Amino acid sequence: MKKILCGLLLPAVLMCFTPAAMADVDFWIHHRSEGWLVADKSDYTQAKFAGVFLGLEAVGSADTEPQERALILTGGKYSYHLGDGLVDVDNTVSTDQKFDLRWVEEDREYVPVNEDGEDLHGFQRNADTGLNGIKVRWTGTPEGNTTLPNFISTQAQLESGAPYVTLTRNASGDVTGFTVSLVMASDPTAPVAVEGAQIRMRFRQNDEWVRFTWTDSEGNRWKGYEGAALTDTLSTPIPAAEFGGVEVTVRKDS
Repeated sequence: MKKILCGLLLPAVLMCFTPAAMADVDFWIHHRSEGWLVADKSDYTQAKFAGVFLGLEAVGSADTEPQERALILTGGKYSYHLGDGLVDVDNTVSTDQKFDLRWVEEDREYVPVNEDGEDLHGFQRNADTGLNGIKVRWTGTPEGNTTLPNFISTQAQLESGAPYVTLTRNASGDVTGFTVSLVMASDPTAPVAVEGAQIRMRFRQNDEWVRFTWTDSEGNRWKGYEGAALTDTLSTPIPAAEFGGVEVTVRKDS
């Protein structure tokens, strides 16, 4: 079985809250769930919430010399990795929780770390919906702030519209294309319309994500979804031995 990483509904929201005269950073969000590919088709019988991932990405020439930065979450219910276990945070009152940010040169981004300086690898457990609507700010030059959206839980997505992928291959077994639709896990044969949904695909080849994006008439790298399966062909096939999974990013405008 090949693992399929599915950022189901409302991930990958990019927001920039920085003065135009200063070097920019983008604040990014991923609400990620995981399922499986079985016989080149999505299988959600063991689907699970994987985490909410937050960070900052340098834009243009920003942060050619990394600086000390931190991410502050005000309120929320979630957990994060520390040592061999998870630390639970339940800020039912609007208490601040600060996480230092580590600069990742190859990705030109900042990611949150725990007290031991280790990557959090996402906010876990109750973060499925426990981060909904909380305030987030980040320090450094420029500093910024935003409010997290209301994420749709993994279970709710499975009951209302999760991405269903079918891969196509050539005679050599190379991945050549795909079909994707949004379905209820109880009936993956029947695509459902999810108002305001847009879809983007990425495929993993060896240790790298090979981007495949749709571009609409306005240059947006998303494909609108209205209830019918979307089918396309990869510009370059991925050899069978190098294929490592697929990520489906679905964003709701609302």
